[in-house]
Amino acid sequence: SRDYDETLSTLRYANRAKNIHNKPRINEDPKDAMLRQYQEEISRLRNLLEDRRLGSPLKIEDISDEAQFELAKLPAHTKRDLLIQEFQEEMKKLKNLHENEKILKQIEGIKTEYQLHIEQLNSEMEEKRQKSTSKEEILQRIEALKASMIGGEKADDKELSERRKRKKQASEKRLRFVGV
Repeated sequence: SRDYDETLSTLRYANRAKNIHNKPRINEDPKDAMLRQYQEEISRLRNLLEDRRLGSPLKIEDISDEAQFELAKLPAHTKRDLLIQEFQEEMKKLKNLHENEKILKQIEGIKTEYQLHIEQLNSEMEEKRQKSTSKEEILQRIEALKASMIGGEKADDKELSERRKRKKQASEKRLRFVGV
């Protein structure tokens, strides 16, 4: 009796396990999944529209449960048009969202690229500025050396050069006067 109960329990368990049906799910972006669902819904509505044109009556069971209450109040052709319009608008919104995200990603890429270029240009400008300041320093040193070699600090001073000429002329007169 105990073996019989255990066997029966095992068979019931096996039957339940056999009747389990799992739906495989594809790993996909939720937005892409929504787009796919809306496309399926639009194609289903188009099929309903074609059936309606061919003469078969529109079935309320084919329409989603959420919209059935509102659609029950409207005439059949208005219901169909509203459903089609609603789903087309939803598709447009989703496509726009998807496109906007792509555009934003492109903008971010361009922005980072421009920032890199700006940083490179700034570093190049800094290097050029440093080189130009070092050139200016070198030129100032050269000028200072020229001035000190020619006649001291104030070689370009006219008044000082006039005094030197006068002193030189005065010393030459003395030498001539003493020499005569």
